[in-house]
Amino acid sequence: MNAGIYFSLYIVLVDPDNNARIFFIPQELQTREMFQPREPLGPNAKRAGWQGFNIVCSKALGAPIPLCLNGENVFRLEYK
Repeated sequence: MNAGIYFSLYIVLVDPDNNARIFFIPQELQTREMFQPREPLGPNAKRAGWQGFNIVCSKALGAPIPLCLNGENVFRLEYK
């Protein structure tokens, strides 16, 4: 993130009923402000000290693009 090199993102949102939506954010729409650092993982975590980012889509240069499956942008996840 610090270098300003971004990769296109696919974001999957799943509700409590296992209904999912997939959104695409191309690298051209991403900004440094979109990525807010999280607190580093605690000392007892498997990857202690690792620090990720929260993605704030409202800080992108455009809206995330919803991806469709068979014409629908909501689909049900089924686990086997």
